[in-house]
Amino acid sequence: MARAATRIDGRLRRKTVRRTTRKRRSGALDPTGAAVLRICQMRWLRAMKMMLFMAAAAVALQKCWQAGQEDEAVDNGDIGIISSIIARAAMSFYLFETNFWAGLDAMLFDIPWEEEHQQLHWSPRRYRRIADFFDDDEARCCTRFTVDELRILNDLFGLPNVVRIPAGRQRGPHAHCYEFTKEELLIYTLMKQALGETHTGLCDSRIGGDSRRWSAGYRWFLLYLNRRYDNILAANSIYRWVHLFPEFADAIERKCGLQRTFTDSNGIQHEIPGVLWPPGTFPYVGFVDCSMFKTYTPGTGPIGDYIDAPRRPDCYDIQRTVYSGYKKFHGIKVLTVLFPNGITACVFGPTSARHNDLGVWNLSQLNDTMYEAQHAHPALAGRVYKLFSDGGFPVRQDCLDHGYPPTGPLQVVENYHLNVCRVSIEWSYGILSNLIRICNRFDAFRLFCERPYAYEQLRVSYLLMNCYACFHGNQVSSINQFGLKPPSIE
Repeated sequence: MARAATRIDGRLRRKTVRRTTRKRRSGALDPTGAAVLRICQMRWLRAMKMMLFMAAAAVALQKCWQAGQEDEAVDNGDIGIISSIIARAAMSFYLFETNFWAGLDAMLFDIPWEEEHQQLHWSPRRYRRIADFFDDDEARCCTRFTVDELRILNDLFGLPNVVRIPAGRQRGPHAHCYEFTKEELLIYTLMKQALGETHTGLCDSRIGGDSRRWSAGYRWFLLYLNRRYDNILAANSIYRWVHLFPEFADAIERKCGLQRTFTDSNGIQHEIPGVLWPPGTFPYVGFVDCSMFKTYTPGTGPIGDYIDAPRRPDCYDIQRTVYSGYKKFHGIKVLTVLFPNGITACVFGPTSARHNDLGVWNLSQLNDTMYEAQHAHPALAGRVYKLFSDGGFPVRQDCLDHGYPPTGPLQVVENYHLNVCRVSIEWSYGILSNLIRICNRFDAFRLFCERPYAYEQLRVSYLLMNCYACFHGNQVSSINQFGLKPPSIE
């Protein structure tokens, strides 16, 4: 711990929470303590100034009285000596006040030797490996993947055996670096995503070591995965799935052809027959929707760590940029495309939560990408497939639709079956929240900070959810929904 703020006797001074390391934070100053510290120091400084002033006045009055005694023409009587005595008494009073505030400051804000040298809680680094998991149940509980699946991911992610990450702002061959093995970096990232714990809690309970070290490694790995697999999550990833569009359309059409039972508010059951389209005319291959994730309120807090510190000059504009008037919170929004095999094929964003669903769709230019991808594939024979959406996308474009106009009973039944199938994309958001618990923590998404990674963290969460779907499938691809086999992890 740095010893910059010390007494003459070498004792450390208590500091505010922001200026205290995590291990010493239990003895840090709260806002009330910081205010009392400022009052003590102001009174202490005032008493010292008055003491010095009275000392100078006493000396000056003493000299004036002595000069009057030597000069017989000046008769000041006892006024000079009385004034000198009063000044000396005032000096003694302010000396006492100075010692009082100095002693009170030392008693309240100096760290005792016993507290400074007491043993702090420390969990050593454990060098976790995939083989250290007791069985598949423990691995699945901590990372959502089995031991064999972790080994597959470890090989596919393409990390070197030893990863060195620069610590701090210094760069170059002589810069200090954090060193990780690829297995422990993978395990830590998966634990952080799956359990949603803070870096401090995860280090103290499962990993060990310094949380600052693991925070740097976690951020580096998120940036690495986002760069490496951007072509899988970006809008142009549609090109990877366009050859399966006829199979996706057949799966959704089969689901719409099943008869359903609907119970109204009065408890009366109604049989709704399935709908069959003419061969080769069913246009829908997937579903599109948007989801919002709550974040920390950006731009809050004072500029400095002192009383009456001003707020950031642009705090109001920063907070407005990500505030959703519909949800009444600050957040980010993503647009996702779900196919019947259970894979979230496209993740556009995150963008600001200020935009509505149609605005995010227009920003993504996904309509043009879908159209170009289908015309570039000769096996589709000129057919144009579409994505089905809800009423939040109140337009009909070449590759986007939200149902047929309810002009008759057949169109009403068709819209009912299509909306029943569209609910599967809402399931994908529930799957993400259950598997990747960090998406439920608004304090995990910090915007406008020194080294933000909220954008990459959310995209990597969808990537890991797709990896899980490739290994285990999900509700969307199950036999009870669309009955399609998910792709292999490779």
